[in-house]
Amino acid sequence: MALIFPQNFFSYLESDFSYNTIRNLQSIEPDRASQKRYNKAMQILYKNAVIKETDGNYFIEFNNDDILKYFPALVYAVKNDNRLRTSWNIYEKMYSEEFKKAEEFYNTSIKDNIQKLKMTENLIVKNGLVTKDEITITIDGNLFGKIDYEIGDYTNPLNSIKSELNFVDPEGSKILAIKFMTGGHITNTKADISFILDMDFSKEQADKIPGSMNIQGYFYADTSVSQENFKTGMYMSTLKDTSGIDVHVSGNVEKTDDGINYRIDNMVLGIGDSEENSILLGTDANFKISKTVPASFDMPKNKINVLDTKSEEWEEIKNEAFKKLQELSMQIRKLR
Repeated sequence: MALIFPQNFFSYLESDFSYNTIRNLQSIEPDRASQKRYNKAMQILYKNAVIKETDGNYFIEFNNDDILKYFPALVYAVKNDNRLRTSWNIYEKMYSEEFKKAEEFYNTSIKDNIQKLKMTENLIVKNGLVTKDEITITIDGNLFGKIDYEIGDYTNPLNSIKSELNFVDPEGSKILAIKFMTGGHITNTKADISFILDMDFSKEQADKIPGSMNIQGYFYADTSVSQENFKTGMYMSTLKDTSGIDVHVSGNVEKTDDGINYRIDNMVLGIGDSEENSILLGTDANFKISKTVPASFDMPKNKINVLDTKSEEWEEIKNEAFKKLQELSMQIRKLR
C-alpha cells in the first residue's frame, strides 16, 4: 500500500512496530486471549438462537437482543486480535470518516430499528462437513447484508474456496461488495495456488478513498526441482489507478529434516505492462520454517539480530527502513 499511495500513506504509520508486534503479524492462529474474545462473541450470538434441521441442513434465526450485543463484541474481538491489531489501527486512521459513518449507522439504523432487523444463517452440510454458510441480514424486509462462504471440495479445499460479502443501504444502492476466490493444489513436494480479491465500494466512497480494488496473487514452490523452484507475487489495481502495481519475488526453496528454507534472490516492482516501468532489486534474504526451536541463532555480524536490539536502536532502524521505503515509493510514482 505504501508503494501505491505513498503521498499520504506514511502519515498513517504512527503505530506500534515493536518486535512483538511484528512477530504477532506473522501468526496464523489467534493467541489465547484473542480466541477467547471471539468465543465470547459467538456465545452471545448463538445463546438464544432458534435452530431448525431439514434434510441434514440447518437454518438458524438469531435473537435480536443477542444481535445487538454481538456486533460490539465482534468488533472488540477483531480490533484486539493479536494478528490484526496493527492493521486495524492503520486502517482506522486511513478511513476515519468511514469508521465514524459505520458507527453512526449502527447506532441509528441498527440499534434504533433492532426489532425490524432479522439475521439468519443457512448451513449446507454434505457428508458431515459444512460446504456452504450463508448469513443474511434484512431491515424491515429489505436486504442489508449477505455473507456467503463455500468450500466445494474438502479433499482439495484451496481449489474451491469462495467467499462473498455484500452490504447495501436501505434505498438499495451498494455500500460494499467483497469477493474472494482461491485455486490450485498442494502435494507433498509442490504448491501451486492463486487467489483473487475484489473490493467494490459505492461511488460516494470511491470518490474519497482508493475506490474499487482488484488484487490477484499466486504462490509456487516445488521441492522436487533443485534450483529456481520458488516464486510468489501479487498484482493490484484500483479504480483510480488502472495501470496497476506488480510485486514479484523469486528464489529457491529447500526441505530440511525439521522444516523448510526459503531463499529470496530477486524482487521486481512494476507499473502497468511496460518493462521500462519496473525496478529489479537483488536481495539476500532467507526465511526458515522449523518444527524445532534452535538452541542458538548464528547471525552474521553485518546483520541485525532484532532479539538483541535495544528499543532505541530498533526505533532508529525502523525509521531508516521506512525512509528507504518512502524513497522507493517516490521512484515508482515517477514511473507513472
